[in-house]
Amino acid sequence: MVEKQIHGQYPAAHIEISKDDYKLFPHDGQYAVDAASLDLRRSFIYPIRTYKELELDPLNAITNSLSKLGDDNAAAIQIILRPTGEWWQKKINNYMRQIQSGHDPVSGKNPMLRTVGRALSSVQGSEKEMDRLEQRDTRLTPMQEDQLKQMGEKSKEVGFETKVRIITVAPENTTAKMNLNNILSAFAQFNAPESNGFRIGMKKSVNQIVGDYILRRFGYGSNLLLNVTEIASIYHFPNRNIDTPGIRWMTARNMPPPSNLPKEGTIVGESIYRGEAKPIRLLPQDRRRHLYMIGKTGVGKTVLFENLILQDIQEGKGVCYIDPNGDAIEFILERIPTERAQDVILFNPADVERPIGLNLLDWKRPEDKDFLVQEAVAMFYKLFEPGGTG
Repeated sequence: MVEKQIHGQYPAAHIEISKDDYKLFPHDGQYAVDAASLDLRRSFIYPIRTYKELELDPLNAITNSLSKLGDDNAAAIQIILRPTGEWWQKKINNYMRQIQSGHDPVSGKNPMLRTVGRALSSVQGSEKEMDRLEQRDTRLTPMQEDQLKQMGEKSKEVGFETKVRIITVAPENTTAKMNLNNILSAFAQFNAPESNGFRIGMKKSVNQIVGDYILRRFGYGSNLLLNVTEIASIYHFPNRNIDTPGIRWMTARNMPPPSNLPKEGTIVGESIYRGEAKPIRLLPQDRRRHLYMIGKTGVGKTVLFENLILQDIQEGKGVCYIDPNGDAIEFILERIPTERAQDVILFNPADVERPIGLNLLDWKRPEDKDFLVQEAVAMFYKLFEPGGTG
């Protein structure tokens, strides 16, 4: 389901399932660990600053803080999400109605008390004065209007209970603490003085935070309640606006294999597209048109040739392999099946005990004589230019 959602938004995305978790803690040696979890400065009703209000991509600051780690340091930012119901949206809407009606939940101005005061004022004959004061009291300030707008935008989207943990590992306690503070400072960009922001959560032991991190559990304590825009501001897939060094970008875009792939032939590789692996084959008639392998050292040219040769040998086909370097012939000889051992003819010019002798003019049929003579003359013409040597 996750892969389909990602490919639906990013058709060219390449997804690989990692068999091993990120190795944050070294297996040997002494190391120090520091950790912290994030909490909101105010109630979740007030939204944090999002990417819509920032000039630069907020992920840039977070990834830059990770890029400053030393070779023997490590860090992890864990974000855990789980969906929640609509109760939080109802709470925001109720909060907004109270502010719009002149009841400030923070200052404690209660509409019930205003009703009682209005009744007393009516008895005393000052109801008009009460209306004037009430109208003035319910007038919202520009900051309140902006807050109501932000609250309304937050309540329109889906919300998730969220837990954000930051863990740093270093050889020394001071280094681990410094790295933790550097990463925490990157989250200060989400702080809005008139709205909300992040702070260090309830004090927990480092071992407890690390245990929750390893088990990927929410643990005890309050959780953040963020909508999708706020979560996307904290993390999203890196894009062209991220200039952090060290990110492993895709060097080429993955493309789907052709729909008319041959079902038979020699396997030259495997196409993996969106988790589906398909063998790529070469038909015999295509191989007869020659196959050129071009690539720099170490990309696997020899390995591909070895695989092609072994497939031909196992299928009972004839193979002639010329190895000028001598580094692949041993690999091939060790993997020749027993039933084809008698078919092997090995020419080794470096073997002085078994020298090679070839009679280029040897013929089996009388009509081969003329052909061999012409080929021999053509070979000498290539070695000795007739116009220069006579």
